[in-house]
Amino acid sequence: MKTLIKILCAVLVLSSAAVFAGCGENNDLVASTVAVEETTDDSKMNISEQADISKLHAINYEGDEFAGYWQITDGEGSQFKSFVYAFDGKGKAYLIIGTTGYIENYKAETKTDDSGSSYKAVTVQLMFGINGVYKYEFSEDKSTLTLTNTSGGKTTTLKKMATFSFVPIPDPEPVIDEKLLGAWKDDNGEYYYFDKSGIMYNTMNGINFTFAKYSAKDGKVTSVFTTNKEETNTVDYSVDGDTLTYNKFKFKKIAVDELV
Repeated sequence: MKTLIKILCAVLVLSSAAVFAGCGENNDLVASTVAVEETTDDSKMNISEQADISKLHAINYEGDEFAGYWQITDGEGSQFKSFVYAFDGKGKAYLIIGTTGYIENYKAETKTDDSGSSYKAVTVQLMFGINGVYKYEFSEDKSTLTLTNTSGGKTTTLKKMATFSFVPIPDPEPVIDEKLLGAWKDDNGEYYYFDKSGIMYNTMNGINFTFAKYSAKDGKVTSVFTTNKEETNTVDYSVDGDTLTYNKFKFKKIAVDELV
């Protein structure tokens, strides 16, 4: 039931911030990004490595011609101009609102129409704005992408963004609990990561991800993330050895290179 609630809320978050906030205490989609204290203990309880999780969901610009961050400028889906669409160059597509992203796959290939003519097509299912099989064409400088839906023929125009980041800037002096630092995973494939700079990361494997700034004090984590506005969430937690109880759910300590 926990996983089902989270999946439903992950879908609903992308339609409105109000729905996102209403998913309740069992769906604090929160976040992280960078480093863990270096130790000499090689056990999973004391990770002896730094984690640059800004590399998670990063763009491989050498991957393919779609790689980058895009926004719709015209045509079908133009009501979602404030959303950011990302192709990671490795087959993953993201619909990003603020510091939260919904994950899907994309695939570019050559298809054949009923007349036997071949055409370039890309398939991507991102619910809002880009959802279907499209013929595609790039501008000469690759800065503009035109998609033509093979079902109905409507077009969507996207412009590549020069810069973009979904990782927030942490507070200057966050209150951090060292016992919380590191990477954690539960039995349902949900991950958390807390770093010493005050950034946290959360993902449900293959569904969505969120980055947030956070502070931890008196058994409570307060996280701040954004959808179409800034949201704040406070969750109870405790740490006992390699077990994190977060919002009443149990997570086990893992190595940072197990994060997805």
